[in-house]
Amino acid sequence: MAFLPAAPVLSAFKNVRVRCGCLDGLNFLWLEITSRCNLTCAHCYANSGPDLPLTERMTFTDWRRVIDEARGVGCRQLQFIGGEPTIHPDLEKLLEHATQVGFRRCEVFTNATILRDDLIQRFKTLGVLVHFSFYSSDPAVHDEITGQRGSFERTVEGIRQLARRRVRMAAGIILLPQNAAHLRPTKKFLRRLGVNLIGIDRVRGVGRGQQFVPRSAVPRGELCGECWSGKLCVDSNGDVHPCVFSRFVSVGNVLDDGIGTIVAGAKLRAFRHDMFLGNQGGWK
Repeated sequence: MAFLPAAPVLSAFKNVRVRCGCLDGLNFLWLEITSRCNLTCAHCYANSGPDLPLTERMTFTDWRRVIDEARGVGCRQLQFIGGEPTIHPDLEKLLEHATQVGFRRCEVFTNATILRDDLIQRFKTLGVLVHFSFYSSDPAVHDEITGQRGSFERTVEGIRQLARRRVRMAAGIILLPQNAAHLRPTKKFLRRLGVNLIGIDRVRGVGRGQQFVPRSAVPRGELCGECWSGKLCVDSNGDVHPCVFSRFVSVGNVLDDGIGTIVAGAKLRAFRHDMFLGNQGGWK
């Protein structure tokens, strides 16, 4: 159960608030616009796959309202994710709207296997930062993790198209048993393709990633501990989670309450207090 910190911790809490300016606000928002994906990656935190719905309760109007509300409470960074967001019919319109209302940083997290020329050009025009998953410079290992033969070639071609258009890119490498020994050559391979921003993370025991962590691991132990720092995730049913990995916690639904109400709500405040204490050694 979450709890409010004691007075000494509140003092530290206030100091962090001064530094980041987002402890009790909203700085970064993930929009999981679809749960469908053309791949079935072994570690997928969202259990995404080709048989899931393309759209669920959230309509274009709902997503646009969430973007407006997020901007209204001070959010400046937005990432479209899934599933595979590039298959969603409204992605371009939502990106355009987010740019128009003043988001200074819009991102798309994709597997880069099905990027259309017109979409890539739109990314360039709007200044979108494109994140993508990449697992190994060995095609067989990459395809084993994604669950689809040929995904390596399609992802590499997608990266090359992005590089040719000079679209900003960032790669994410999740370390699993299959690719842990391939990190150095994989990073070199990505840099040769023109990718200079490369993030590395361990597999999280969420969704299909549970198969790679001990069954005794508590859900909160799979989080990075930064959920208190102004982040939120809205999924395709409108449910709001503190981050993409904290799916075991719901702090509201945007179809029932606005983003502002959820950000100021007791559920999110309690969760953030608890996570902040964890960052200070308050829980294990």
